[in-house]
Amino acid sequence: MHFTFSMNTKDKTAAFKPLVPNTVKKAYVLLVEDSSIAMRFAESVLKTVSCEIEIAKTGLEALALTEKKQYDFMLIDLELPDLNGNKVTQVIREREAPLSRRTPIIGLTAHAAAEEKTKSIIAGMHNVYEKPFNIEIAQKLLNTFVANHTVSRIDNASNTAQISPNSQEKLFNLSPVFIDINYVKKLSPNAV
Repeated sequence: MHFTFSMNTKDKTAAFKPLVPNTVKKAYVLLVEDSSIAMRFAESVLKTVSCEIEIAKTGLEALALTEKKQYDFMLIDLELPDLNGNKVTQVIREREAPLSRRTPIIGLTAHAAAEEKTKSIIAGMHNVYEKPFNIEIAQKLLNTFVANHTVSRIDNASNTAQISPNSQEKLFNLSPVFIDINYVKKLSPNAV
């Protein structure tokens, strides 16, 4: 299903109001970020793709919020001032285990070394992305983790706005990944 309508994008006074079917699910996202610049940027991206955002500036704040509310997915900075993103993820996974629930957790980092990504995956994250967080990543996450979510966007080239329902695009690249099992054992002896 695909909806298209025309609008005059030359008129700067006209406000764009996305056409959103009544069946659209709003995505609820927890953003855990201590850097105010990175937080404002990620928040802006998430609002652009029709997400409702709750923000925590520390790991302890994030853990308190996750006790009260469920989220469609979480974006967690790996380097927080109190608990690092991996520790926050481990605590959330321990809490979720008896509930048979696994909220998608995505790590964000300025330093995406393969070693750090491996640690984060072992801690229970679904994936780790380098900052800055962007619309393409946001759309991948929504398409993968939020059913019936629609992202509105304007195509300035054709003066049309398009609303595209959830696509089948996948978050993960399923090409082979090679992990040093000895390194994994050293990081987490009980994991293997």
